[in-house]
Amino acid sequence: MQPDLPEDLSFMKGNNLWLVNTSHESESYFVTEEKEELEAILGIRNIKIKQK
Repeated sequence: MQPDLPEDLSFMKGNNLWLVNTSHESESYFVTEEKEELEAILGIRNIKIKQK
C-alpha cells in the first residue's frame, strides 16, 4: 500500500519542465541544454545516468 503522498513530483524552471520524475518506472529526467547545469548534474557522486 502506498502512502498518501505525491508520486511523480516534478519541477519547473520558468514555464518549462526541468526535473521530471516517474516513480513507478524509477526514472527521472533533467530537461536542460545549459552547459553549467549539465556539468553540475554529471558531477553528482554515485548518480546513474543514461544519456539520450
